[in-house]
Amino acid sequence: MWDELFNLTSLVEIAALYVLCYAILKFVKGTRGAALLKAMIFIVVIAAIVVLFLADSLKLHHLKQMIEILLSGLFIAIIVLFAPEIRRGLVRLAQSPILSPLLTQSSTRMIEEVGKMAETLARRRVGALIAIEREVGLSEYAESGVKLDADVTCEILEAIFYPGTPTHDGAVIISHDRIAAVRCLLPLTEDPGLPGSLGTRHRAAIGVTEETDAIAVVVSEETGTISLCVGGELTGELDRPKLVTLLGELYNNKKGLIRTERLGGARP
Repeated sequence: MWDELFNLTSLVEIAALYVLCYAILKFVKGTRGAALLKAMIFIVVIAAIVVLFLADSLKLHHLKQMIEILLSGLFIAIIVLFAPEIRRGLVRLAQSPILSPLLTQSSTRMIEEVGKMAETLARRRVGALIAIEREVGLSEYAESGVKLDADVTCEILEAIFYPGTPTHDGAVIISHDRIAAVRCLLPLTEDPGLPGSLGTRHRAAIGVTEETDAIAVVVSEETGTISLCVGGELTGELDRPKLVTLLGELYNNKKGLIRTERLGGARP
């Protein structure tokens, strides 16, 4: 048996299994089932090697056949047990830099939902602050809040910013077209030229867009106006169609900053 194990063909098969296991663990990394899957793979591999070795040494052919049948059904068991983790992994794969440019529908939907939310909260005079990640990551600011992995929908965003809830204060961070974190603290701008009447949400929107290439959307609690900020430039008095149009242009041109003459560099 050992002679068969250490020939070239067997070594290639072992290497292929190693790469497969590594790819699976990388695929589910960061999910709740990752640790369990690691333990399962370790236990199953060790147990299978030991049992197959004993079955082969002791000529227990029926036991060997039974183990081989059980191993063949292990793939189906993994799919059933780790269905949520596989789904999250597929979502992350779809959001990868290679595939995400080919899948623009989710970005369009995300922008529409943000626009709908802004219009609804502005009408109700409910404050909101959203930072949308582009090329520069916002994980540093996401760490200050509560991690989340949810679809971007108007209903979820309204629930997050509903007055009196623990998540009302702070910012929502959207990354790869999904809500990545809520109740986040963003850096406030230190620009001394800003009017004193400018609120904390607007100062945070300017601050985070000064330090990153993120897009910030602000709904004023006092005036019910919708503002958009990018590159430290803030524009207010936007309606839903104008907000959606600007978000689409900015988000699809992730490496660019909006021209100040286009937004006018206006203050709300």
